[in-house]
Amino acid sequence: MVKSILILDDAWEDIIKISSYYISISEDLSLEFERYLFESLEILRLFPTMYPVNYRNVRRKLLKKFPYAIYFYIDDSFVRIIAVAHQRQNPESIRNQLKERTGN
Repeated sequence: MVKSILILDDAWEDIIKISSYYISISEDLSLEFERYLFESLEILRLFPTMYPVNYRNVRRKLLKKFPYAIYFYIDDSFVRIIAVAHQRQNPESIRNQLKERTGN
């Protein structure tokens, strides 16, 4: 099931904040984060149902080598990326963020 990826505005803001944080440490680290992120997005495009439902209809894919996860849901046309969140956050905080972003 090949789908198109749609990164919602809030998720883009997450990505920009994370990338900015890593670039403040090292440009190479920021580039490595972005490389793993976009590799993960390509995997999601090709195999979106491979990842478990984490909250209601929202699925989660962990990033390789970084403590972040991509939260997304699948509809008829797209894999919609709704958040990229640090995994050391309180799980309730992540659920609240997902609830706010999905309206569920």
